[in-house]
Amino acid sequence: MTNFGNRCIKHLGDVIRTSDGVTVTTVVMSAVTITIILAFGTLPGLFADEQKAIDILEKQGFSNIKIVNKDWVFVALVGCGQGDAAMFTAQATNPIGKNVEIKVCVGWPFKGATIRN
Repeated sequence: MTNFGNRCIKHLGDVIRTSDGVTVTTVVMSAVTITIILAFGTLPGLFADEQKAIDILEKQGFSNIKIVNKDWVFVALVGCGQGDAAMFTAQATNPIGKNVEIKVCVGWPFKGATIRN
């Protein structure tokens, strides 16, 4: 038994336990679980295609479309819906001829796109 400050560490085979009963395996598995949850919650945005954003804007009458930004981390917190994976910011000419900046929320893999102001 080795003392490090107020914590006592016991070596039991391949398992290391602190004096309060938490194993290193528990800590590692918790970290892996949190990482997986964050990855599945944010990584699909990496795969969202900007062409979906361009297509929906063209269908709504926009022209001269240029994608200027792509956000994919926690987009539901900045104006997109729960099923959206990415938010694209585009500069385009709207149907009445004005140059505008507009947001398009895109899902992946099965959800479509939504235009936001």
